[in-house]
Formats: sequence, structure tokens, C-alpha cells
Amino acid sequence: MILDKISNRLQISLINSRKLSVNPQLLHLDTIVKQAFFINRFEAQKNGQSLILSIRKSPTIYADSLAVYDIIDHILKNAIKFSSEGKTTEIILDEHDGKASIEIIDQGCGLSQDEVDRISGWLQMQNTQAISKITPGIGFPVIKELLELQKGWIRVYSKGKGCGSKFSIGFETASLVIRNSIHEVA
Repeated sequence: MILDKISNRLQISLINSRKLSVNPQLLHLDTIVKQAFFINRFEAQKNGQSLILSIRKSPTIYADSLAVYDIIDHILKNAIKFSSEGKTTEIILDEHDGKASIEIIDQGCGLSQDEVDRISGWLQMQNTQAISKITPGIGFPVIKELLELQKGWIRVYSKGKGCGSKFSIGFETASLVIRNSIHEVA
């Protein structure tokens, strides 16, 4: 846990000094999503939870594979951590109109509108459950920066406390990035 806190502070320091960087490359998004799914499935099972993966389409994006994995992994770990035994978290990978989307939908403790606003504003989530559980991983400020560096985005949804949460992560597909680059040059 201490190493996680040090890592988080280091990453926030990198953001503040503008030294956080990514190494984008063509990436089959389903490969990264499957890796995060299989690694986190064991933790979910250990907690008596189910983790479901639904791949509707397998988009190719232009992004940093380690950064994308870290983002998905962090959100999955939180979904598992804030869900109780018998609950399910679903990961849906899809593509529409040149946009790749990863939705992580949990049946966890949910978020109040204030918490959704704070997360959307990239402040650290704090509620009574969160106080007793220190979230390992990269944290929302780093997620925001990593996504911005790759022209990605994230949206947070919850109907309220006790109703679970949905995190939608998006990237432009590689074909859209190439198409936009050609138009910028022309």
C-alpha cells in the first residue's frame, strides 16, 4: 500500500511537471481488454463476484498499450472493490462511428451526484467506504492525463447510492485517426 501511494504521488508529480508521456502504436483493443479481464477475474471470484466480458466489435486504435491497460485495470479494480459478494461487473467492448468504447458496468455501492461530479472533475473520490479502502493504481487525475494524451475520454454514470456505476472509456479508432490526419495535412 505504501508503494501504491508513492507511485500515485510520483505520477501526479509527473503530470504537474508535464513529463508524463505515452508511446502510441496500432493496438488491437480486444487484446488489452481481455488481459485486464483475465487478470481481474480471479480477484472477482475470490470476492464471490462475477466478471463478464462482452466483445461486440474488436476495434483497432492508435494508443499506448500500457497506458490503456492501466486505465482499464484501475477502473476494474475499483468496480470489484466497491461491489459486494454475489454482484456482477460487466465489460463491454464495442465500436460505433469511428469511436471505440469500453464500458465497465458494476453493481457496486454506486455514486451520489456529488461524487459523479467530483470524479468528472477529476478529484479523488471520497465517501465513507472509500475512506477505509485506499485505492491502489493510477487514480483519476492520471487516467485523465493519459486519456488526453491519446485523444481519449471517459464518462462516469450512476443513478445514485446503491445503484452501481458505469464508466465509459472511448478512443478514436485507428482508421478515424488516419482519416483526420490526412485531412489536417491537406
